[in-house]
Amino acid sequence: MYTLDSYDVAVVGLGVIGSACLLELARRGWRVIGIEQSAASRVVGSSAGDVRMLESPTPVSAARAAAEKVSRVLWGRLEREAGKSLIQQTGSVTLSSGGRRCPADAASSSGAEELARLIPWARIEEGMEIVHDPHASLVRAEPAVHAMRRLGSRRGAKLCFDSTASLRRSPGVGGQYALEVGGSRLSAGTVLLCLGPWMAAAAGDELRDGLRIERVATHSLSTASVTSMPGDSPYVCWLGAGYEFAVIPVAEGARSRFGRFGLGPAESVSMAMRPIAPAELDVDLALLSRWAPDLAGIRQEIKTVTSAYTHTLNGEFRLRRLASRVHALTACSGRGFKFAPLLAQEVADILEDCPDAPRLVETQ
Repeated sequence: MYTLDSYDVAVVGLGVIGSACLLELARRGWRVIGIEQSAASRVVGSSAGDVRMLESPTPVSAARAAAEKVSRVLWGRLEREAGKSLIQQTGSVTLSSGGRRCPADAASSSGAEELARLIPWARIEEGMEIVHDPHASLVRAEPAVHAMRRLGSRRGAKLCFDSTASLRRSPGVGGQYALEVGGSRLSAGTVLLCLGPWMAAAAGDELRDGLRIERVATHSLSTASVTSMPGDSPYVCWLGAGYEFAVIPVAEGARSRFGRFGLGPAESVSMAMRPIAPAELDVDLALLSRWAPDLAGIRQEIKTVTSAYTHTLNGEFRLRRLASRVHALTACSGRGFKFAPLLAQEVADILEDCPDAPRLVETQ
């Protein structure tokens, strides 16, 4: 049971975005409490999994491209603070066809012959636009979230796991909000909801109209026996008509992840996270056979994890005020993971009423 304490900010939801906000606010000297429904050992929802890309394989705006570079620096700072390896510079290759384009600011274009030596396991078709970025990196997703939580705690943040929070305004307490957490009460001057795909269900109809939930499936298989895939192989993304598909070597090449970037919209978190359907798996296996035929014969070892991502309708990051000093942050799961440290800085600036500056976060 927790005692009745008062905090400057209560962060509800400790995925990558909530954990980044908790750490940034604690760095700035705020009294912060983080509340998470899952166990301390777990990372759930769209923050779960082994790795995330730190550079977008698809074209983005100039502002997003610049933000990726700033975020990459901030991830490096987190890695140094954590004192453990969180970032793996693997390089990437993006191959586009069917009218799709590669990122305009990608590091370099390479020829098919050069890449055939670099990624002999991947198929490159004639006429494809090819971009090789040797500096592209992956962040170890779940270790990064745990590092943020641990560093936030070291800076004085309180962490409550296996806990749910209910919220109500406290009359006569100077505008504070009372939260019921695990049967105990606490008060907070500001409440920041970082609930990912659970946002609409928790906050009600006023948020549901502005969000969509996407179903995502990631498959993994052992590639230790694939001699054409060395341990330092870059990850590869194929952009085609109607799909975006990737193969990402992880665990020093011993396993690889593959799948489309999304399977389509879902009506709820439970629908998004239902087990993979045979027809859905068949589509991904067909893409694997087409683009990475050396991997396609290892089907008996495939493991699949489904998850739910949340997006705003316009794809932008949004900080919405639900009531006085109650904010809901929607950070566009999956593709927003790479921006977590930068988004946390922007949210902290907004809560501190810093002068307006160009931001990735829309405020409402």
